[in-house]
Amino acid sequence: MTEFLHVTLSLIPAFVIIYFLPELSQHDTAFGVKVPKTYQNDSIIKKEKTVYRKWNLIWAIGLSGLLWFPFQLENEALMGLILVLLIFLYLGLSTWTFYQSYKRIKVWKANSDWKEQKSEVVVVDTTSRKDFPKSSMLWFILHGFVTFITIIISISLYKELPNQIPIHFNAQGEADNYVSKTWLSVLSLPFIQVLFIILFAWLHRVIYKAKLKMNPEQPELSKLQGQIFRKKWGTFFIFSSLGLTILFLFIQLSILNIWDSSWIFPSSMIYTFLVLAWVMILSFKYGQSGSRYMKEEMDAHSKVIHRDDDQFWIMGQFYFNKEDPSLIVEKRVGVGWTVNLGRPMGWVLLVGPLVVLFGIIIFDLLGVI
Repeated sequence: MTEFLHVTLSLIPAFVIIYFLPELSQHDTAFGVKVPKTYQNDSIIKKEKTVYRKWNLIWAIGLSGLLWFPFQLENEALMGLILVLLIFLYLGLSTWTFYQSYKRIKVWKANSDWKEQKSEVVVVDTTSRKDFPKSSMLWFILHGFVTFITIIISISLYKELPNQIPIHFNAQGEADNYVSKTWLSVLSLPFIQVLFIILFAWLHRVIYKAKLKMNPEQPELSKLQGQIFRKKWGTFFIFSSLGLTILFLFIQLSILNIWDSSWIFPSSMIYTFLVLAWVMILSFKYGQSGSRYMKEEMDAHSKVIHRDDDQFWIMGQFYFNKEDPSLIVEKRVGVGWTVNLGRPMGWVLLVGPLVVLFGIIIFDLLGVI
């Protein structure tokens, strides 16, 4: 019951963000379609937002009910597989609902004469990204120090460990799964720490190198919004990954039997809640590309519209442009960044994590790991 509540409560921020997805997208789009600012409050767009929210509320309630059933299974690997499949089912239904609104907005746009009323403009920032205010990469030295402590303690206590060591604890902090003691099993968690440090350091670096989207109405203000947006999310990557690294340290201490394991579950819940709450605050306070920051000053009317590049956005969400050298670009829908599927590495970054996730679950289900 406790684990069911943990998973359900952890999904609530995701439900909220997906529910309000149209409001958190780029300010010049509606359901992934480029729409001039003067048409953003049109009754057609408002109607589509209402339909989208209604169906996403239904999908969220449905998933919350279905989540109860996997937790009745004794096989944890099977339970994990079903949980992942249910979450992907919810995401699939939500995407399908979004796509229906996307198609209707596309038809509405095709029957409009926006381009005849205004000229299209594209603004490019040629200044160096090195001048952007950013969070220092030196913070990751602290991550490395925490991981170094984890490794040193694990190596020093290796000989004193029993032949069987715990690798999983239930909600009460009781060990319920063991493996044979080997250097690989003892150092597996520190190895994961290293991988996460590399991942978050790369994310921190790449968001400052991602192409900056400029608003032709007020390019300097939109540049400032983009800088603030990147700095806030860069700070998030630094400290959320530091918290995760510290959490892994204490989980490792519990595995080594020198720390009380009963705190693992509540601490994991607190960490998850804080991270998701931080994501929600950033999303609703700054929006995509920082568009909610100084929003009133950006809302002035203009005689120009942004360049229409709908042809590069599949279903309004997936960017595919072979001519664009950028690997990482700002999302058109939602908050954050996505990959350019016009480049082979983009497919690796998109599909690779999914393959690893399902591979681990299936191997665990088969008893291979």
